[in-house]
Amino acid sequence: MSQAEVGKVLQKSQQGYSHIENGRAELKIDDLILLCKFYHLSADYLIGLTDKEK
Repeated sequence: MSQAEVGKVLQKSQQGYSHIENGRAELKIDDLILLCKFYHLSADYLIGLTDKEK
């Protein structure tokens, strides 16, 4: 997915999501929850604490 598409999921601009991806802005917990629901993955998987998707 493009940054613009993920930004729409998070209700942010492409640039806003780019800042998160590049470490210039922090991913808020509400955004993490949205990404988990969108991708159907656990938060632990998305942040690299486990190899198990669920």
